Amino acid sequence: MLYIIDGYNLLFIMYPETKNRTKGGSLESARLRILNLLSNSLPNDSILIVFDAKNHSPPAKSLHNPEYDQFVNIKVVFSHEEIADDFITTTLKAYSNYKAITVISSDHRVQKGSKARGCPFMETEQFIDILLGFKTPPSEKGDSLVNSTKKSDEELQLELAAEKEIFESSEEKDSLLVVFSQKPKRKRN
Repeated sequence: MLYIIDGYNLLFIMYPETKNRTKGGSLESARLRILNLLSNSLPNDSILIVFDAKNHSPPAKSLHNPEYDQFVNIKVVFSHEEIADDFITTTLKAYSNYKAITVISSDHRVQKGSKARGCPFMETEQFIDILLGFKTPPSEKGDSLVNSTKKSDEELQLELAAEKEIFESSEEKDSLLVVFSQKPKRKRN
């Protein structure tokens, strides 16, 4: 399975403090946390994660961190000629087997582009629930995102303890605690 992920859409929902970098939210540390979570949760799947860098200065190509190379099943792209939404939609055109791809985004424009090609998509919030073990993946699609059983509180705490060792700042530890100890907020219909 190939997952094409709207990177900042996922990052800003999981780590909202990164929207305001003046309050200590580090985009780079949040990107690495996301990549680590994806790599550990989806080790047998391919992932293309696209971060919008169209209006970024310096140019997007300079944003690539060599640490990203440790995630062998993940390709990180910083879109620099177009916004991430357009990059994702354009990338879909290169594939013929849309059923082997799932697009992850809560952006309606990306979802509409996916749907037009018959490509499955998933709301970012639903994907986060699956990644963190709060929800079982849809079995009719044959997805194997994570264990099909809900993680116990003890398992989540052990996972949290392992993740905490990676991060240095107390702000990052606190934000990770919030992510792993609470179910993500959902949009109301």
